[in-house]
Amino acid sequence: MIEALGPMSERDDKVVERLRQGIDSRHALKPQRELPSLEAALKLRRGINKVAIEDLTPLVTRGIKQVGDVWQWRHDAKLKADSIYRMSAHHAEHLIRAIDCPVLAIIGDDGYPELRSPLAEQRKAWFKNLTVETVAGTHHCHLQSQADTTALIIDFVTKLHLTACDDVN
Repeated sequence: MIEALGPMSERDDKVVERLRQGIDSRHALKPQRELPSLEAALKLRRGINKVAIEDLTPLVTRGIKQVGDVWQWRHDAKLKADSIYRMSAHHAEHLIRAIDCPVLAIIGDDGYPELRSPLAEQRKAWFKNLTVETVAGTHHCHLQSQADTTALIIDFVTKLHLTACDDVN
């Protein structure tokens, strides 16, 4: 996982409010924004994500298309709407506790504060075999610390492979 500790969840008593906000936010969606250039899209995304333009370029290039004289995002506009459902913390706990395999979580040192909270510490304890690593960056730390993120993933997978080979022999 990158900038996550399992599925998003919230208190049971938020279910009605969540559904209402999700529906309302879908009704309030604006028409897809048209941008004058790829550079404008990069600057817009940079303002939102605090990620260097050079690190955002592959992401934005993949996520935008030119339509005539304008540029438009390729993603489903509903991604900008609030979710209509989040599982309860109780459900998330049951799912996480059922994970038997080793799990790697990579967290940005300037990412979501919730991932460094007492609740996050409680959630980490639900995993049977969790490795948590921190890299420099925000929620998009995998773009900001590409080499470190890649090295952590390769190291984690290599150790899994070696363990599996040892188990076979």
